[in-house]
Amino acid sequence: MEAVDQEVGDVVFATDAVAPDGRFTWDHDFWDGVDYELRVTAIPGNSGLTFAAVSTSANLVVQPMSPPLGPKFLAMGYLLLAFLAGMATTLILTRRRWREALRPALRPRLEPQAL
Repeated sequence: MEAVDQEVGDVVFATDAVAPDGRFTWDHDFWDGVDYELRVTAIPGNSGLTFAAVSTSANLVVQPMSPPLGPKFLAMGYLLLAFLAGMATTLILTRRRWREALRPALRPRLEPQAL
C-alpha cells in the first residue's frame, strides 16, 4: 500500500503488510489539504490460493484541518516573545555602540586655568 501526493507525485507513505485472513486495514488521518492517490496491490502469499497480483487505486480528497485556537495563540506568543527579545537586544547593543562612539564628544571641556 502506498499513498502518493498528487501535487508533486511523491510517495508520502508506503507499507507492506501480511494479512492472514486476506483483509487489509489501515487507519490514517490526512489533514493537510493535499489530494492523495491510494494504491493497494494484493499478491499471493506462500500458502493459500495462487492468483495473479491485483492492484487498485482510489483518489482521496482531503479538507485542510485548522488547529484549535489555543495552540495558535501559544505559538503566536512564543514568536512574539522571540521578536521582542531580539528587538530589545538590538536596542541595547545599538545604544552601547552609540554611547562609546560619542564618548569623546560628550566629555566636558576643561578650560585652562590661569596660574
